[in-house]
Amino acid sequence: MVGSKVVGCAFAEKQSVVVNRELNLLRMLFAFVVHMVHTSGLSPEDTYSYPFTEGYLAVEFFFLLSGFFAVQSVQKSTIVSRAEIMRIVWNKYRRIMCYVIPSTLIHYILINLLEKPSPWVFVRSLVYSVFEMALLPMSGVYVTFLNLPLWYLSALFISLPFFMLLVQEWGESFLYIVAPSASLVLYGYLCMRTGHIDIWAEQYGLISISLLRAFAGLCLGGCCYVLALRLKAVSFTIVGSRALACIQFMCFGIAFFYMYTHRYSKLDFLVIAIIAMGCIIVFSQKSSVNSVLNLPWFNQLADYSLALYVSHWSIRTYIPILMPNATYWQMLFPYIICSLAYAALILWVAKRAQGAAVWGKWRNLFVRE
Repeated sequence: MVGSKVVGCAFAEKQSVVVNRELNLLRMLFAFVVHMVHTSGLSPEDTYSYPFTEGYLAVEFFFLLSGFFAVQSVQKSTIVSRAEIMRIVWNKYRRIMCYVIPSTLIHYILINLLEKPSPWVFVRSLVYSVFEMALLPMSGVYVTFLNLPLWYLSALFISLPFFMLLVQEWGESFLYIVAPSASLVLYGYLCMRTGHIDIWAEQYGLISISLLRAFAGLCLGGCCYVLALRLKAVSFTIVGSRALACIQFMCFGIAFFYMYTHRYSKLDFLVIAIIAMGCIIVFSQKSSVNSVLNLPWFNQLADYSLALYVSHWSIRTYIPILMPNATYWQMLFPYIICSLAYAALILWVAKRAQGAAVWGKWRNLFVRE
């Protein structure tokens, strides 16, 4: 199986801090776009009267990014086994839980406090929240689903082990043949079925259609891995690096402009390809943009973007309740400020829950070394 790997460990291990900062900035920008598209819950005048009406496309960036790093993890691993795949997924899942659990638990508690239910209903609601905190809704195993943006993480972690297994077992055959074909066919199916990409809650037979969307995005991320590797092997001049930077800015500029101004169009699928093109340049580390992003606080943007993604729905829910007579534009500024502040709080809680020391303390209560 080792012989079927696309690349050795060097590409996976030599990710520079600057490149990580560039990806972290993109994570933050796309997370903020998701945050803005959900201002649809602040009672805009119509479906086109708020910024980033097409912001749901930002989720495809995160699926793509997850696919890239999933392939990289399999390529990097020196232990070729199915158990190793689940260990990698579990480590990712454990990190995410430090953000999901506090944000979801607080969301359920505050919703119940606002509705003032009986003690029995309150306790029952908290019990139901366990399914959501475990990221099970897209499997169909849930009772209530209140923090709706978690559908992405649910679909991702249900699809990820199967995707990584295919990468491990089929290697180049999967990345060069199956992944691009599967991505094209699945996105094509979604295009013909709905004419846009904003679909995740419907069931298709036994599975949620969100799983098809997740697998298509993961496969596209695998394609980006292969193409970024090939681009990385090219030696560019200064002019070439600057040209790549221009193409990169153009790709993401088109994507953000489209997400800001459009809604529900078959052009969604073209924009996904444009986002993938920009990501390939970022992954290849060949753009001259790298030298610009040298501020240390860029290192924190990845974690903060995750905190913003999992927590902003709570603020989106509470602001209209606390400001019932306000217009969309009156609610927008409090929504943004409160979301950013609440995300900082969730990040602070998650950072203190993360790490081997915390998990080790819980483990030591039950297991003797």
